[in-house]
Amino acid sequence: MNVFEIPVVWETMNLYGIKVGNSIVVDVEEKPREGDVVMIKDMNSFNIFEYQPPYLIARSTYQTPNVDLGLVDIIGVVIRVK
Repeated sequence: MNVFEIPVVWETMNLYGIKVGNSIVVDVEEKPREGDVVMIKDMNSFNIFEYQPPYLIARSTYQTPNVDLGLVDIIGVVIRVK
């Protein structure tokens, strides 16, 4: 298993209970399934979204546009929130 932990600095999944100040554990080898929370790289930034092909969906109290899967790299699947 190839995992890493990173602090949450994004508001894109706060309705899902993942808030700034939490930490997430990301598995870079797990393939995402519909409904999984994934970490992505978009140009020079990172973020987390719900995997709903063909889009990534924010579950946020803020208006955040859906993201086309073809425009970003999926880093891995969030397997734990601390």
